[in-house]
Amino acid sequence: MKFYHGTTEKNWKEIQKEGVLWGRKDQYWMGNKMSRITYFAKNKEDAGIFDDRGITKEKCVILEVDFPEFKEYHHWEFVTYDPIKIDRVKRIS
Repeated sequence: MKFYHGTTEKNWKEIQKEGVLWGRKDQYWMGNKMSRITYFAKNKEDAGIFDDRGITKEKCVILEVDFPEFKEYHHWEFVTYDPIKIDRVKRIS
């Protein structure tokens, strides 16, 4: 099954350099280091760059990620704490 992830051009370069899609690294909240988490949308139209107010108007890179283990998924969003190898990721815009 295909899922979609929106990111910035800068972050896309970092993803390629690191070789995995794996949420933001070195993010802190209230002085605590946060887990690396990646959000995906089931539909390409729902993928984008989100902030605390929702999806931004910022131009973004849309990535398509293949999850062959999913045959059917009934929610609009998928979340993982696991790294995803770059060979499962394709830039589509």
